[in-house]
Amino acid sequence: MRWLRRYSDQVGAYLATAALDEATAVIFLEQIKRRILNRFPGKETVYAMIYERRFRRILLNRGLALPFPTESDELN
Repeated sequence: MRWLRRYSDQVGAYLATAALDEATAVIFLEQIKRRILNRFPGKETVYAMIYERRFRRILLNRGLALPFPTESDELN
């Protein structure tokens, strides 16, 4: 859990300072999600509730509004 806390803090700091456009941010967040879920398999819901929202909120504060996936998007 310590790894996850440190890693998510580092990701948050990167998202807050890096020069990202929307396409790059989406790709980056997908990579982060895969890395976290590889360490914690079966925790997709927890990731979506906590970390995905946190990362998207940071980007929103920077003016990058990324849409949240809907259940129908996840099924396709």
